[in-house]
Amino acid sequence: MSKSLIDSAYTNTPKIYSGDETFCIENYVQPHAIEKAIDIKDDETLFIFPLNYSEVLPEEAFNEVSKRLREIGSRTLLFLNHIEEIIWHIDGQESGNYIRDIRLGTNHSHKKVFVISNVGEQTVDEEWLIFEKPLPLNTTNDPNLKVEVAFKIDKGKNDKEIIVPVKDSKLIVFFPTEKPTYLNFLIQGPYRTTPNRENIPSEDKQNEIIIKETAELVAQTISVVKELGHLDINFLNVLPLESAHCESEPIYYYIFQKVKEKFLADEELLPTHNGRFAKAEDVLLARGPLTEIFDNDDIRFLFSKKYWLNTGITEARTRELRDYLKMELQVKEVEYPDFAKMVTADFFTRKNDEWMISFYKSLLDQPSLWEEKTHSRKGGILRTKPIIRLENDSHIAPFNESGDIQAYLPTGYKSEYPTVKKLFIENEGAFDFLKNLGLCHPDSFDEIIKFTLPKYHKEQGEQEIDDEEYFNDFEKVLTFFNETDSEKKKKDLISKLSDTLFILSNKDEVVMPKEIYLNDINLQQYFEGYDSASFVSKKLHDRFQGKRLKDFLKELGVREVPSHIKFNPDLSEKEKTRLRNNNYRTRDVDQYDFDLDGLEN
Repeated sequence: MSKSLIDSAYTNTPKIYSGDETFCIENYVQPHAIEKAIDIKDDETLFIFPLNYSEVLPEEAFNEVSKRLREIGSRTLLFLNHIEEIIWHIDGQESGNYIRDIRLGTNHSHKKVFVISNVGEQTVDEEWLIFEKPLPLNTTNDPNLKVEVAFKIDKGKNDKEIIVPVKDSKLIVFFPTEKPTYLNFLIQGPYRTTPNRENIPSEDKQNEIIIKETAELVAQTISVVKELGHLDINFLNVLPLESAHCESEPIYYYIFQKVKEKFLADEELLPTHNGRFAKAEDVLLARGPLTEIFDNDDIRFLFSKKYWLNTGITEARTRELRDYLKMELQVKEVEYPDFAKMVTADFFTRKNDEWMISFYKSLLDQPSLWEEKTHSRKGGILRTKPIIRLENDSHIAPFNESGDIQAYLPTGYKSEYPTVKKLFIENEGAFDFLKNLGLCHPDSFDEIIKFTLPKYHKEQGEQEIDDEEYFNDFEKVLTFFNETDSEKKKKDLISKLSDTLFILSNKDEVVMPKEIYLNDINLQQYFEGYDSASFVSKKLHDRFQGKRLKDFLKELGVREVPSHIKFNPDLSEKEKTRLRNNNYRTRDVDQYDFDLDGLEN
């Protein structure tokens, strides 16, 4: 301290009182004994600096020294071995003190240091986590010398202790120097400095060893910080992350490299989304809300990785850390398009319906993945991925490579077309996605003509069609007939049904509409005992009650009254003559007669 005041040119005659030694220094270097005029304890040393430098007025010197006393700061005590407190008083003005309290950690692996600064009525307290590492004996002649690193501790959410960055960090050689380290924490060591303490000679062999030992210490502290519960995003942000400083600052370079080696080693040090820790080779960075949809099992299946990194690591909030993980630790960052490229039917088969609903809802915010191709953009990749779960729980792509639809929204009947599982249209968010994707209900008329009616054509022969399938087919046809607005399609349907074995009879066989009677009580009484007549099955009436069934059957030509049966009377010549009133001169004309069905009964 005397040297600082002498260099600052505030005094010409500093005086020192220490035990039996009392002397004054003149002309910077010439000590001479002086009378012991002040009583001090044996273990005390007193320095007196008269403000008598000829080129600086005493008042000016007084003000400058006073200012410096106020600015010493409590951090000055952090790395000192024997000074616990500094007390100062400025004549006629305020007084203050700086205090240090040390608490050793478990197994002496670290220590917590509390420093308090009291300047006038203002109090500032800080908490530090300090680690140390003895220097090799061949580095210095003093076996007690060591390197140290100090991380500042503050309070985060819910008063949880977190490690926070230190601004404008300077290298400390017992006391702060003027050399910036560009680190977010403090490092201290017995470096050899330039006389003005503004730098350290980089070519100095001892300094090089101390730098490397400091780098080793910083890397080692990461494991201890994990044990102490401080290894989180806050701590990661404090570590050296910017490679740009490596070119200009050797201290930063060595620490940067050692920390990087530590993370790439076989130790789980990166915080994950589920509160655990993992190695760099086992993690993925998520961009967007992926962790809400895809779990650790999913990323194992698709990317052969084990964990998501903590989702607090984002471009917006922790850009430097994110870039460090990607560039230096080679952690892959994935976003929705990456998943879209990788998903398969096997992947979706593993997921339950609730997950599929969440997946569909999330895709509403990712339109670029599924929107239709236009002249200005490509079609979304998911349009041809098997993202649609069908009613039978299989998966299919919504569209083929040509853009043709391959899956449809469910109908009120069992469709022959692939249809989305009904559960998904009952959820508003999932249904919104499916509609926006472009799915629609299948064209009922096309389905009836293409799939339904061919099963009942004569040329198909007898087919095994159970009741459930038949009634589903009938519901399909009946619903279309009653709901279509197209008269043309309705007429076409009637025309095709007229020659189709489609109406179930009371004899449990399907017949053409013109071959069967309505299930009417009057008709049944009329044909009672006449086994040749067939009536519409009671099963149909029970299943499809109401006017819509009767109107449909009548439109098809199902008989409402006994039908007229056309026949050739095949009359004899005698009968013909009698009918001609015995007139033999008329010529024969082919004539047909009609009988009433069931009349003979």
